[in-house]
Amino acid sequence: MKYLYNRLLLLLVCVLVSGCLGPRQLKDNEYLLYRQSIKDNENVNKDELTNFYRQTPNSRIPLLPLSPYVSIYYIGEESYDKTNIRRRKDAIIKKYDERIAKHAEDENRVSRLKRRKERKVARKNVTLEEGNLLMRWGEQVVVFDSTIARNTANQMQLYLRSRGYFKSEVVYSTDTLGQTITVNYNIKEGKAH
Repeated sequence: MKYLYNRLLLLLVCVLVSGCLGPRQLKDNEYLLYRQSIKDNENVNKDELTNFYRQTPNSRIPLLPLSPYVSIYYIGEESYDKTNIRRRKDAIIKKYDERIAKHAEDENRVSRLKRRKERKVARKNVTLEEGNLLMRWGEQVVVFDSTIARNTANQMQLYLRSRGYFKSEVVYSTDTLGQTITVNYNIKEGKAH
């Protein structure tokens, strides 16, 4: 019961903190990608075109502008220290190398120690590369990039041309509200050939 209570309390804290975490992580002239939409398409299915999104907004709680995974990521980042993890990894390697040298005559024990060493070092490598557990559960703030939006529009246009809409045109427009941005992809399909 206490375990469940702690999990619910952590979730509640993440939800409460997440409302202010997104924009706070942004620098000047950066915008949080809030939503993307496709407009004015008539014949091509929107689901086919959404596959070309190169950026996806952070996951939010439905009907609320809260992103708990962002807060989970940044809570984990506060306690993430690469030098400490490297130091622990080196200590594990040293410890198991000493044990392996001590029991060199017992092949079974040496093989078990090597497997255990590899497993623990692999865990530390994952932590070094991908971050700690909270960072892997969470997500970083998605910052809008106009170059990526332009690439997305170009990919959609190439797809439409491959479907026979040779005079198609895809243009993106943005709407900002504070430090959040909504991207609209306006599609003019033209005649199919």
